Amino acid sequence: MQLSYLCPKHGNWNYNNPQHTIHLLHRDELQGVILFDEWHFTESIPYLGCAFDIAAILL
Repeated sequence: MQLSYLCPKHGNWNYNNPQHTIHLLHRDELQGVILFDEWHFTESIPYLGCAFDIAAILL
């Protein structure tokens, strides 16, 4: 089973805008780490998941 945190619209958008995608990767990763460090694990999952999906697209 493959999980995806990005909707198809945002996934396609990330393929076509790699420079801005790097900014979004950094933003989502930072927000996820902040929430994780504050013990808000459930809230951090979507941000870290999006960052992971964006990283996979960029790679």
